[in-house]
Amino acid sequence: MEILNVFAGYPIITRTILIMIISLFVLMKVRIIHISQLSFDVDAILSGEIWRLVTPFLVYSDRFSIWFLFELLFISQALSQIEQTYRSWLHCLWVIFIGCSGILVLSFTFHFIGYVPGQLPLLFNSFSNFIIYLWSKQNREQRVVMFFIFVIPLVYFPWISLLLHVSFISEAINDIYGIFIGHVVYWLETVFPMYYNWKPLELPKFLYDLFIHPIHLEEEQNPNIELNEENQIEGQQLNEENQIEGQQLNENDE
Repeated sequence: MEILNVFAGYPIITRTILIMIISLFVLMKVRIIHISQLSFDVDAILSGEIWRLVTPFLVYSDRFSIWFLFELLFISQALSQIEQTYRSWLHCLWVIFIGCSGILVLSFTFHFIGYVPGQLPLLFNSFSNFIIYLWSKQNREQRVVMFFIFVIPLVYFPWISLLLHVSFISEAINDIYGIFIGHVVYWLETVFPMYYNWKPLELPKFLYDLFIHPIHLEEEQNPNIELNEENQIEGQQLNEENQIEGQQLNENDE
């Protein structure tokens, strides 16, 4: 029950991504779908299987492991804190879209130039390290508990994660993808505007007008509607009071 309360406390984008990750894992475990149907495959994508542009970011493995739990823990904590720093859920989703697009560009590039080590079937670790890198940059002074034992400065966490993957999993390119794209996004979003007074990664206006602006208009209209309803209620109460007073005066006159 406590886990559900914690989950319910996450922002909307974080909850949605976690649900998608867990749902795909369950579907693989019950053998409704196979991991090969979700992996990054350029030939399959070009053949029309466009869901492979999204699912590789949501699949860690088809096998349960302690590493999977740690990855879920870190990405949920990092993503929820990042989402709270943005003005709206759409701004957060836009940054995630840019980061994932950058990782996909790297993946396509390495595929077409024939660099085999750079051709990754699953991009979950790249996505995770992208999110964690942004988290570490936005919260430099924060400390994080690693494996429920070690307390380390958050700013060093992406590099320690990279070292652990090299030591135990013998695969670093996934982490490098995420850290590299995370650094580019952070620099364009935070550092670049300080020097050139322009935000290249700003949410496009047409997306804001499409998803956020109507909500703001509705919120602006709701107080007026509520105010009119209150005025109507007050008016009815005054009319009733006047009628009662009028009846009392008539009785006194009689």
